[in-house]
Amino acid sequence: MASWGVTNPAEARRKGVEWPDQNGDASFDDIWGWQDVHAEWAEEIEESHPAVSALIQATRLIHSDSHAAYLSYMAVRLIELRRVLKPSGSIYLHCDDTASHYLKALMDAVFGPLWYRAGIYWKRHGGRSDSNTWGTITDSILMYASPEFKTKPLYGKPAAQRTKTDSRGEYKVNILTGAGVTGGKSGQPWGGYDPTAKGRHWAVPKAAGRGTYGDWIATQIPGFADVEDQHERLDLMDDHGFVHWSATGNPYLKIYLAADRGVRVNNIWDDLTKAAGRERTGYPTQKPVALAARIIEASSDPGDVVLDPFAGCAYVPVAAEGLGRQWIACDISVRAMTVVRRQFNKFRFSVDGAPVVVKKGEMSQAALLADADVTIRGPNGLPPRTDKDPQPVPRLDLPEPVYKGQLFSTAEMRELLLQASGWVAWCCGYAVRDHEGRIVETAANFQLDHLTPKTRGGRDSILNAAPVCQRCNLKKSGRPITLEHLRDELEAEGTLLAPRRLLPDLPEMQERAADLYAKRKREKGQ
Repeated sequence: MASWGVTNPAEARRKGVEWPDQNGDASFDDIWGWQDVHAEWAEEIEESHPAVSALIQATRLIHSDSHAAYLSYMAVRLIELRRVLKPSGSIYLHCDDTASHYLKALMDAVFGPLWYRAGIYWKRHGGRSDSNTWGTITDSILMYASPEFKTKPLYGKPAAQRTKTDSRGEYKVNILTGAGVTGGKSGQPWGGYDPTAKGRHWAVPKAAGRGTYGDWIATQIPGFADVEDQHERLDLMDDHGFVHWSATGNPYLKIYLAADRGVRVNNIWDDLTKAAGRERTGYPTQKPVALAARIIEASSDPGDVVLDPFAGCAYVPVAAEGLGRQWIACDISVRAMTVVRRQFNKFRFSVDGAPVVVKKGEMSQAALLADADVTIRGPNGLPPRTDKDPQPVPRLDLPEPVYKGQLFSTAEMRELLLQASGWVAWCCGYAVRDHEGRIVETAANFQLDHLTPKTRGGRDSILNAAPVCQRCNLKKSGRPITLEHLRDELEAEGTLLAPRRLLPDLPEMQERAADLYAKRKREKGQ
């Protein structure tokens, strides 16, 4: 921090840098308030991502301003991360149960629900506990990626079992048969053992080209990969010492520990040890380097770029450097620079070209990894943005819904009705305008609602549809009130954005909708 010229709160204010709150006991609601939401955040989200804006407003109604403010903060960052994410890349968002379900909805809105790949739960150490409920020992990781992305499977340590040893090494034994009786060679006796007597059949490993144990056997037995017949594979395996015979004459498969890749890692991660020793940073929310290493190893190759935009405790860049990935890490806190430099030095990596202090008897990783080159820059030393005119990244959306039995999609109904009334919301007179005050003809800021709710006999039809703004639609919510009734409420509150006489005339709009409906029926020959 001193190298930035920031050593106290007063200097931080002069530099325009946020000075960190030293009180680590602040609750979620203490940290976030609606007053913290910048106007440009709300404008950017409302204009370019109406679904995100609607989610944030709904969160204010459902939960609190603090949660909505936090979603606004995250939304502008996730939108940028979506912009820079390669088609072959993936994004992992770590969260606890305070906001995980809201963040899942936010990720769906930004990336599209088709990009959701997995929800991972990992067991923390030292979780929260409360005498009135269950102790919380897990955090969530939401993974999103395009359909082009392919995850590399990872395997955990093999489960501890009793083992034996031969000239090839240590091994455990497993059955060579599968449940159920089948015909053909897989149900015929071999080596004096009849699998059907136990209601089973032969299930012999095969070289499948997918890194299986059968593929490893093929590297040890010439010609094994070319054999299709199960009895012939059994003969080869027995001749080369891969079959273990029990004292009662039953054959078992030898699984050598040197080739056993263990159990495939699923979405429950309870095998990671806590950050300890040189990993410790003092952050109460610190994650272990092993957590980041697992994600990076499964989702990238050496030389790929890893981005961590919340790099406060440095566990992601340290893991990325150790796995030979390029990486970029950033954080809003001025403490992050000090922590990152300290963590890399503790892992024996050079920072800013400075020599690593190595204790007696230790070897510097900087000497082993000649390409390790960690450079830390302050808030005024960031490189300029290079994309002068960034193009929007296409996203995979679900198809627009079509009301059952109707002739228009939701999007088309909204567009046609707005054209009929002059691109203004029928609820309050809201209209999207440019900087000179002219109405912008866009349907992106409007939603479709019922003139008369279904609970009062209204149908899902263009004859009963109305384009309304997001604010009024949330205010109306699921209440059984007509749009005319909503106007009465807004007028009583003084929140109508146009005089009542200038609002679209609803009976007239219904007549125009009827004309559109009749025209479409004629076009369809109905």
